[in-house]
Amino acid sequence: MRKTVTTLALVAAMVAMAALPATAAPNNKNNTEVIPLDCGAPIGDAITVRTVPGEGASGWNVDTGDHYVAKAFSFEQEVTVKITDGAEITVAFEDTDDFGASAPANGRRELVECTDSFEFVDGPFTIDAEFAAQGNADLQTDIFEEGQEVTISFTSTFRVLILIPGN
Repeated sequence: MRKTVTTLALVAAMVAMAALPATAAPNNKNNTEVIPLDCGAPIGDAITVRTVPGEGASGWNVDTGDHYVAKAFSFEQEVTVKITDGAEITVAFEDTDDFGASAPANGRRELVECTDSFEFVDGPFTIDAEFAAQGNADLQTDIFEEGQEVTISFTSTFRVLILIPGN
């Protein structure tokens, strides 16, 4: 099952990255990732955070310049492969990386929860023998055959708990 989750996570990540629009790098050669998040108070609403290279889990709001430190990351993902006029199989997986979110330092405010969601549907498209064999092996099934039409659906929810420095 771990191999299945790893394979589907890789496929989902590649699909997600392919679906994102390309953007030009800033003139300062800063090619770090920009992440859109919806946050609770006191940050509030939608923000865009750019990660800081070499600084662990810190980042800054590209609109206001405010700095944040991520104390936990978690995601929940679900991939469904449906055969047109046939069976379907769904695999769900989740993971969490905690960097001290369970016990913020004494005197600090509560951590702020921020989220981002992504959904993607591709298909229907006709699968080849290699896709069918890999799908059957990874998902421990025998429902996929060369020539079938399938649709792949992917949903992901990303959650980060943020510490606002100085609070």
